[in-house]
Amino acid sequence: MENLIEVNITDLDEIAIKGKNLVINNLSLAENDDRSEMPEDHALVFLELSCSAKNKSDRQRQVSLMVIGYDQNKKPLWAIHLSPLGLSPNRTESMTSHGLIVPKGTKDRTATLWLAAYGDL
Repeated sequence: MENLIEVNITDLDEIAIKGKNLVINNLSLAENDDRSEMPEDHALVFLELSCSAKNKSDRQRQVSLMVIGYDQNKKPLWAIHLSPLGLSPNRTESMTSHGLIVPKGTKDRTATLWLAAYGDL
């Protein structure tokens, strides 16, 4: 099953992707330049996406979340994919991207998000 949503970035924390078995919500997007892999005078940062995924069923579920960020002219700026190995039965777990390297300010230039959730929703 798949679930497709297009939203304004200002609504990111209000998004809830709901299926029969899973709920994905509490999305947040952050630029992180606090990693030792980056030199001090760099123009790049890690863009990180995190969210909660609640498995409402009594068996392990698989889910994949793809997110694309667009600027105000609808040009794609970045894309992130979250796919945990499996979500434990009757639990809420957090999902976090590994960090996408982007120019500083990319988050601020992002106006619209396209989200697609696939799997045992």
